[in-house]
Amino acid sequence: MIVTILTMNLQGYINWNNRKDLITKIIKKYNPDIIAFQEIHLDKMISNKDTMNQLNKELKYPYKKVLFYFDYSKDYGRGIFQRNPMKEGLGILAKYKFTTKKLNLPIIKGLDRWPRIAMLCDFKKLKLANIHLSKYKESREKQWKLLSKDHILIGDFNMNPNELKKIKGNQILSYDFKKYISYPKDKTTYDYSLLPKGKFLEVKIINQETDHKAIYFKIEI
Repeated sequence: MIVTILTMNLQGYINWNNRKDLITKIIKKYNPDIIAFQEIHLDKMISNKDTMNQLNKELKYPYKKVLFYFDYSKDYGRGIFQRNPMKEGLGILAKYKFTTKKLNLPIIKGLDRWPRIAMLCDFKKLKLANIHLSKYKESREKQWKLLSKDHILIGDFNMNPNELKKIKGNQILSYDFKKYISYPKDKTTYDYSLLPKGKFLEVKIINQETDHKAIYFKIEI
């Protein structure tokens, strides 16, 4: 089976009106079977639809799901919150039907600013986990232990390649297929795909005008 997957960190509503059309064009150009989004935002003051569903108004993928895990108006243990009740989540657009489960990931209170989840998607012929791990290594180590290694892991790992290679085990890493930078600000890579089996046929880095670059994967499993 060959499947194409795109991972995109949307960076919320930052310059959204200027970026939305470009992101839509990128997705139409590559026409992936599955798109994994991180940093989807919902702000009722701006729109009743979150950023992913705003994109899908034109893209028209038949299957979609968003799981929210963070509300900016709440304090999760660091004394940091905002008056604006904006939510953040992970999302999937797909050409194939799938079911979804939310896996709550552990955080360290007083260190992490917000909760984290993994979005577990079952497409029957493949399983995929969309992730956006903690910025803090102590929390990532706890989170990593809960992630299912029989899933394709994809998204924003918040790990540089050296850290990920030390813990990935026998999983097949996109960065080993092709070296790339996904976070130019730090001149490093935080975004990957990990396969439990199969191989990468293509890995392409795409400028989507956010802090992260989008990545297109063509995979044989």
